Amino acid sequence: MSEHHHEESRQRLQTACLLILTFLALGVVLNVLRPVIVPFVFALLFTYCLTPIIDFQVRRLKLPWVVAVLSTALLGFVLLLGAGIIVAMSVSEMTSNLGAYKAKLTEFTTWALHHPLLQRLGVNPDTAPEELFNVPRDTVTALLGGVLAEGARQVSNGLLVMVFVLFLIMGRGASAAEASRPGVLREIELQMRLYLIQLVLFSGVTALLVGFVLMLLGVPFAWVFAFLTFLLNFIPNVGSVVATLLPLPVVLLSPELSTFAKITAIAVPGAIQAVLGAVVQPRIQGKSFDLHPVTVLLSLLFFSMIWGLAGAFLATPMTVVTKIILSKIPATRPLAAILAGKLDSFDSPEGEVPPCPTLADGGAPISPPAQPPAPQPSAATPAASTTQGATTQRPSSSNFK
Repeated sequence: MSEHHHEESRQRLQTACLLILTFLALGVVLNVLRPVIVPFVFALLFTYCLTPIIDFQVRRLKLPWVVAVLSTALLGFVLLLGAGIIVAMSVSEMTSNLGAYKAKLTEFTTWALHHPLLQRLGVNPDTAPEELFNVPRDTVTALLGGVLAEGARQVSNGLLVMVFVLFLIMGRGASAAEASRPGVLREIELQMRLYLIQLVLFSGVTALLVGFVLMLLGVPFAWVFAFLTFLLNFIPNVGSVVATLLPLPVVLLSPELSTFAKITAIAVPGAIQAVLGAVVQPRIQGKSFDLHPVTVLLSLLFFSMIWGLAGAFLATPMTVVTKIILSKIPATRPLAAILAGKLDSFDSPEGEVPPCPTLADGGAPISPPAQPPAPQPSAATPAASTTQGATTQRPSSSNFK
């Protein structure tokens, strides 16, 4: 019995080591292939978003498939153009009010330098506020160069995503009959579609509530912050915190806001994010996708580490797809159960039969099952053969006579 336990422990140790090596190798491969995999995954998500609109136009409105694709592409372009116009108008407004924000920032810095707490920490109160914000020209040049390079890279990735989306939609249109058949790919498509619908609804409701609250309080760029809230809510756990703190500098530096309005502009959006993002959304999505919150957080850290900001957006969809694939393979179903938070899945893996108790284990002895008795020849068989022999010999005796 001890040899059996030793062999089982050794196998589990080997399995754990193989899982760790596989995890590390997968991380390296995903990091190396990031320029191709990230646009392709984004293209898959966009395809899952666009295909219901195309199917609705084809099946309900009886439009040709080409017309449905073109109208959906036009709708997506209009939405992106509207978002770009909102951001451009907000940047223009922020640039025009830059002098007022600079004066308010100088006033706030002067008050902070003369605060007793900072003086106890050794901060010189006679320091000019301009010296604190004096950034060298080389640093500004390097920062602008980095921003332009990152912008060019994102434009290139966007074009690659559009090419992938075009080919995915064309391929799906060519095989629409196979797309409706049940299978792993169909289940992944349905789960991703459900995830995107829920995420867009929750993000939209949160952004609208935050935008209305900030607009009623008179906060500048209220709908810009609402749009950023919509985007940041696609990042689980961390995005809602960043969206809550994002309006903080503008709120503090706005001279037309009262103290009550400044406190409310931070507290009410934070409460909205806490209720919807930390209570309602995890419960609904947890029941839909059967993922533990710790699993979502670990996937966020993993994909953010290898893919950066794009990995933060793709962490939850990639985890959902991984769980679906693992649940379809009998050998990896315990791993899918662990992603759902069922940590006792390794204690009794699926398909494993527990050993029978023996006398050494304190159980009753189990005798082997009785073998069925061997078939005995029936008594009618010899008689029949004898009768048949006699019958065959009668004609010969008659012929002989």
